[in-house]
Amino acid sequence: MQIDVVVVECEGLKQMDRFLCFTGENDPYVKVTVMGVNKQTGAIDGGGTNPSWNTDGQPGSLLPFEVSELPGEIWVRVYDEDEASADDLIGIGKID
Repeated sequence: MQIDVVVVECEGLKQMDRFLCFTGENDPYVKVTVMGVNKQTGAIDGGGTNPSWNTDGQPGSLLPFEVSELPGEIWVRVYDEDEASADDLIGIGKID
């Protein structure tokens, strides 16, 4: 059986790229975990605090998961991609 998770947008993300004299934009991506399997969207360079994903002109980024049964929960984590350091966790949520 397949479960399709479609990541469409985020709203009101915390601004993570703040330094003493530099303020950049988030480069967000979403990591989804279903039954121990992780998949992620592409990062949106300069996506800011209200990013939206589009794939081939369609709204959303499709993440298909092959499962043998319905999962009890789906975890969603949003990160800010960084080149010079570890990616920053912006937020986390669980869908029961």
